[in-house]
Amino acid sequence: MRNQTTALSLRVGYKVSTILRSVARLATALCLLTLFASELFTQQIATPNAAAVGAENGVTKSAGNAKVSASQQSRIAQKQYNEPLRFEPNHGQSDKRVQFFSAGRGYSFFLSPGEAVLSLRTKTGIPAYVQMTTIGGNRAAKATGSELLAAKTNYIIGNNPASWRQNVPNFQRVNYQDIYPGIDLTYYGNHHRLEYDFVVAPGADPSVIHLGFQGVDRLRLGNKGEVTMETAAGPVVLERPVLYQQGARQREAVDGKFVLAGNQVSFQIGAYDKSRALVIDPVIAYSTYLGSEDSNYTLDGFYDFVTALTGDAA
Repeated sequence: MRNQTTALSLRVGYKVSTILRSVARLATALCLLTLFASELFTQQIATPNAAAVGAENGVTKSAGNAKVSASQQSRIAQKQYNEPLRFEPNHGQSDKRVQFFSAGRGYSFFLSPGEAVLSLRTKTGIPAYVQMTTIGGNRAAKATGSELLAAKTNYIIGNNPASWRQNVPNFQRVNYQDIYPGIDLTYYGNHHRLEYDFVVAPGADPSVIHLGFQGVDRLRLGNKGEVTMETAAGPVVLERPVLYQQGARQREAVDGKFVLAGNQVSFQIGAYDKSRALVIDPVIAYSTYLGSEDSNYTLDGFYDFVTALTGDAA
């Protein structure tokens, strides 16, 4: 009897052991299947989404080791290159003398009454500054943003909410009213050129417009009517101005060109209808600097420029 009981116990133990081994194998198989499914899901779903996010943010690498191709990278760069400038009103982000600013990869603009300062990155890391001043212009001209963009900017810096700047609006244009008598000035552009239109009201005198430039080593007038300025960051070009009047159906071109005298630029303007508004549309081109690897910028650049130029640390 005892032998039968022992044999039965051994058979039961063997079956239990066999069942446990089968359960273990099944658990292992389920685990491997789960890992395989997870990996398959990652390859089919996560990688394309990560690449899309990378493309939107202009980066070349994404999760899952996905990479944006050279052609995609080129298209992304070109898209960013042609996007309009975004101007922010100064709500305490920069020096108090700045009214509006725009910043991006390797450059920043600072607009204040009667002047615009362009800050450009250099290989040494020390910015080069170009200051354009409307000589004899109205230093009390009212500045307003126009063409409001959907984007908002938030500055959450430090632990004190009183120092934060939230929902700062972005504008595509900045307008200065009556920078000269009867003449308004509008800034706009994209990430490789700043346009600044002088809109001359009927009867106003455009000969009063004179631009002064500082922070440049030399200015020269080229064969195509452009003015090239030599800076520590390389050449910055004032493209030949486009002048026109709006006709009943289309724009009507007006002859005009730069006149260079020392570090001052004015305009020689041909015949036009003085009973209608005249638009003078020069362009500052700085496309050389878009390729900078440094995407950081300082909102204190205007302060640094004024201090270096005048010694005024106020």
